[in-house]
Amino acid sequence: MKQTKPIPDGVKMISIWFFTIGVLLILFGSLIISSTATDKEVCHSSFFGCGIDTLFENVGMILLSFGILNLVAGRKLWQGSGFWRVVVIILSFILFIIFFWIISPFMTSQFISSYNTYFFEYALAVTLIFAIGITLVISNYLFFNKSSIEFFSRSNK
Repeated sequence: MKQTKPIPDGVKMISIWFFTIGVLLILFGSLIISSTATDKEVCHSSFFGCGIDTLFENVGMILLSFGILNLVAGRKLWQGSGFWRVVVIILSFILFIIFFWIISPFMTSQFISSYNTYFFEYALAVTLIFAIGITLVISNYLFFNKSSIEFFSRSNK
């Protein structure tokens, strides 16, 4: 009889997180691509030498690609793939660096002391801090947690 290893709760939560983010990215990417396909007259203007519609279509394709990558990563984590554990740890580390690089201008004393900042900038800063926290939790759990390491180290046969 085949014995399956129990999936740790943290791995379940990370997999569900990846499934959810994957579905949202696919929905937003599809929405962007379909809106640029129907509104060519509205979207046709110049931005960095290419039309806005081309830029939005590229962003939509990137979102679709990352959505599919998230779905695959969530499924493979749920199945206990050690390779995808390493991929998710590396991607989380890369995203941490990117988010930290994006948020670093918000943390300067000039930004904090200025009175003409907008709500959008504060909301972006809070969102980025949340994203940094999520990436740190995911990478630390998958890299350091004993039950996670044991789950991914044993074969799933």
